[in-house]
Amino acid sequence: MIDLQPLNKDAVIRMSALHEKSGEVAKAVEIMKEATVAFHDNVVVLLRAAEIALLAGSLEYAKSYLYRIIKLEPKHEQASRLLGDIFAKEGSKDKAWKNTWLSSTI
Repeated sequence: MIDLQPLNKDAVIRMSALHEKSGEVAKAVEIMKEATVAFHDNVVVLLRAAEIALLAGSLEYAKSYLYRIIKLEPKHEQASRLLGDIFAKEGSKDKAWKNTWLSSTI
């Protein structure tokens, strides 16, 4: 699907949202995986990919996208909070607290 508009990140994000809303979350995840390759340093694309991966239960993919965001923007509040939420779900309370605290001090 990304082949239709490979250089238009907004079109790709909208396409993933359409698949999500129609219940095709796995297709939305695939579209965003491809988008993270095409737009590897775009925080908006990475954040959308992380959010849809979380919705699909793909915590490892979500974490990898969030780490990439934080590498690009170390004080990205939403990425830090989402990462903290993932750590909390995984039972890593220290990491969850650290990420939540970091995002609250930004």
